Amino acid sequence: MTTNNVKKVWASGKAVVNAWLAIPSGFSAEVIAQCGFDSVTVDMQHGVQDYLSMVQCFQAMNGHPVTPMVRVPWNEPGIIGKVLDGGAYGVICPMINTSRKRKNLVQYAKYPQRATRSNGPIRSGMYGSAGAYQQTANDEIVLLPMMETKTAIENMESILDVEGNHRRLRRPLRSWLLLWPGAEASTATSRKSSRSTRRSSRNAASAASIPAFIARAPRARCARSTWASSS
Repeated sequence: MTTNNVKKVWASGKAVVNAWLAIPSGFSAEVIAQCGFDSVTVDMQHGVQDYLSMVQCFQAMNGHPVTPMVRVPWNEPGIIGKVLDGGAYGVICPMINTSRKRKNLVQYAKYPQRATRSNGPIRSGMYGSAGAYQQTANDEIVLLPMMETKTAIENMESILDVEGNHRRLRRPLRSWLLLWPGAEASTATSRKSSRSTRRSSRNAASAASIPAFIARAPRARCARSTWASSS
């Protein structure tokens, strides 16, 4: 399994610029993969992507220096294991409102002995040399819980304390925030001043002038990671 490009960017102290694919088109995925983004996320929750179109997008992106990621429709073991087997290097999971749901996400995505993911990496097993995927998948795959409700914000501390969280979620001064219309906030954030984060999240969610996505040009680097919307 090759090194996860998202983790490499984070390790360098920079922000990740991500593109969003809602259209089930391998051609659009191929074009976006050449535009300088660090990662490209196939949206299986609110987009019109399905599993087969996800695989086609990943195939079209293969050979380009982007990390293939997926937003799954729900925190459920079947689809999480399947998108990872299909080649996802990162999973964005919606509606993580409690530490129990976060623990379930980790269990579904990690191999034994750390968790309970079933073995059968049908496409992802082709990354790198034979048998290497299972040896490094637990460390290379990035799991990003979406905290997008008042309940999730109130449980933020316990959610971030779950074993299996990426170190990025806990590192001071390395927070990032996703804002969504109609929600309190969707966050994957460090433990830096959670009270301040809760206040700013509530204020931000109520401001009608804030866009659903904060878009930046490819390779732009900023204090907060930027997710660029591209349909």
